[in-house]
Amino acid sequence: MRFLLPAVVLAACVPAPAPVASSTPEAAVRDFSRALADGNPGAAWTLLSEATRKKADALATAGGRDGGGQEMLFSSGYPLGKLGSTRLISGSGDEAMVRVEAEGSPPQDVRLVREGGAWRLDLPL
Repeated sequence: MRFLLPAVVLAACVPAPAPVASSTPEAAVRDFSRALADGNPGAAWTLLSEATRKKADALATAGGRDGGGQEMLFSSGYPLGKLGSTRLISGSGDEAMVRVEAEGSPPQDVRLVREGGAWRLDLPL
């Protein structure tokens, strides 16, 4: 029992997940998929563009969701099959499109933007 208090104190001191800094658009998609597969919505949230996070928060507020956009997007499990492949199909400056193939789903094109030197998914919400 005397070890429980130090463990609780240490757990309270653990920082929030650091933003993941993906160096390529394809890596950002893979990192996002991995974060969701690992059950780490905090890391997945950091891989979304600022505009996507703001839209998600606004939708959550409008829908009366107390947990904000992150809870709204990830509480029921964001739909993503087992990631098969990612391929850059276009890119210019700070914008890119990546074709994503996931098991059990048709290919999808995902828009990404570079913010603060890292690539972020810009989802159409």
